[in-house]
Amino acid sequence: NENLDLILGLSLDFGIPTLLVSSSLVFSALKLDNNLIFHDRVDAGCQLAAHPYLQKIKSLPLNEKNSYLVISLPRGGTVVGDEVAKQLKITHDLVFSRKIPCPRQPEFAIGAVSELGDVIWNDYAKQEKLIDKPHVQQSKDKQIQEAQRRKKFIVVNVNHWKV
Repeated sequence: NENLDLILGLSLDFGIPTLLVSSSLVFSALKLDNNLIFHDRVDAGCQLAAHPYLQKIKSLPLNEKNSYLVISLPRGGTVVGDEVAKQLKITHDLVFSRKIPCPRQPEFAIGAVSELGDVIWNDYAKQEKLIDKPHVQQSKDKQIQEAQRRKKFIVVNVNHWKV
């Protein structure tokens, strides 16, 4: 399906080929031309895993599969990413991210940060030279700590809940 090409995000930024899965990407493509392309998140994962490019990964020997990774964002992306990883028999991990709010308009994001401290600033933050302002740096640091806290909470509780 050509629509699936729009939402597959393959990155080499992590040092190995990595499929990036975000439920917002999947569900922004949920309705294209008024046609429902996914029934739910599990179906989205199955359809993504069936993509011809990813099917090549499925047929690789185990030692080569170990060089691939599915990364998803918590909440809806986790379900999609887990299904893709199961279908392809490759590793699945989560990346915890947080938005960096605009100082005077907290609902407006000027950037995003991961629990590892990776930061992406939007054009507005760059143009307005907000990035180096002390209160923006404090907000960024606070969001990194919150992403780390959430990851720790989820990892601890998921390991506790496993049967």
